Amino acid sequence: MNDENRLSERFEWLNSVSVFRNNIILKQLGMAIGIPFGILILFLLVASRNSSGAKYALGLIVILFVLTYLLIMILWKGKYDVKYILDTHGIQSITQEGQRKKNRMINAITISLGLISRNYTVAGAGMLANSRQKVFIDWKRIKK
Repeated sequence: MNDENRLSERFEWLNSVSVFRNNIILKQLGMAIGIPFGILILFLLVASRNSSGAKYALGLIVILFVLTYLLIMILWKGKYDVKYILDTHGIQSITQEGQRKKNRMINAITISLGLISRNYTVAGAGMLANSRQKVFIDWKRIKK
């Protein structure tokens, strides 16, 4: 196949994915956040039996969720702006420029605060998040 055919078999489009309205994202958030926090909340409710400490802990969890929701709505307007490129080699997902700048800023703050506080797990999470701004998946790796 020559380069002219390869270029004509390339599809690109921009998309703005709603974080809190997309079923796939909501299912993944439910598994990643809902299950662990659901178990924690059940444990607190069962183990504490009307303890004021448990109410305090539950209140902190609720405040954490609300603040996280507000942060996502304020910084990213509840959406994730992404560009997709499909060609004969695979599919590529690239964070759009405006979104990428915000992400870099948040990731740099996360890395810096993680290093300053000597919490290397937080610094590593910031580095991992920063490395996923551009993702390529070869067609051979796609099963479904």
